[in-house]
Amino acid sequence: MIFRRTTSGLSNQHLFVDADAIVFLEGGESYSREAVELGHFSEISADIRFWKKIFSIYFPKGRLVFRSIGSKATVRSIALDLQNGEIENVIVAMDRDFDYMHGSQINCDNVLYSYGYSWENECWSEDAVVQAVVDMAGLSNTLFNSVKGEVGALFSSFESKIRQAVKADSLMIQNGYSFFNREQPERYINVLSDGRPEVCSGQLKISFADSRKKLGRPIRRKTSLANNPLYDCFGHLVACFSYRVLMYFLKYVYDLPTLAKHYASAAIVDKFALKLSTGSYPDINEHYVASFAGVTI
Repeated sequence: MIFRRTTSGLSNQHLFVDADAIVFLEGGESYSREAVELGHFSEISADIRFWKKIFSIYFPKGRLVFRSIGSKATVRSIALDLQNGEIENVIVAMDRDFDYMHGSQINCDNVLYSYGYSWENECWSEDAVVQAVVDMAGLSNTLFNSVKGEVGALFSSFESKIRQAVKADSLMIQNGYSFFNREQPERYINVLSDGRPEVCSGQLKISFADSRKKLGRPIRRKTSLANNPLYDCFGHLVACFSYRVLMYFLKYVYDLPTLAKHYASAAIVDKFALKLSTGSYPDINEHYVASFAGVTI
């Protein structure tokens, strides 16, 4: 359905869906600001799935409608209007990326950021993957510690091998470039003959070589570099690796059918949200408690 709007008309879109506010998100098809003003948006996306869970925990009141508009530039333009008091009855939620490094985070009560680089860094965590393996495979409680140990070893290796690359990425971003090929995260993951995923060291070497060519000299470091590989790595790579870990256990360890990533992601979001709501991630919880404290509708 399409409604024609003026820029300030974003403040009134909630009236057409009997809601208290519209929550604009990334994800789904990308729309320009002009298209959003005309009423274009996606009603299905992974971002909607994640943020609906987060709002259900930290802001369960009110009638909210979630809309994905893809382009972060468009999401940011709406957030800036919120900050400037030009629109109301709107909430914006987005990935933090490396925005804090170049001072581009928008300070406004109704503008929310993920704790990690993206929502994927939070959901596709070691703990959530362990729980997904146990639940999907139907494992006895006696196998929990064994799975936790094996998953932990894979994640520890991943974290160690990408640490310098994530630091390099944060430096590249400060200089207007990207270390990683963000369009093809699977390039950085090898799947061994036994199904185990690991970081592709060869692809990292290629990216390091390409980075040196892009940057030249001098390299300007404007702020501190990323120091938490699992939360500061670009989210698609973390999700790609974690999905492969999950598939390794289901297919190769327990001889079960594989699961399409879309459905695996849905399950992982559920596992994460449940653990978050029961106190498993105190740092993430503290972030969202503070973030939602000033939200108004």
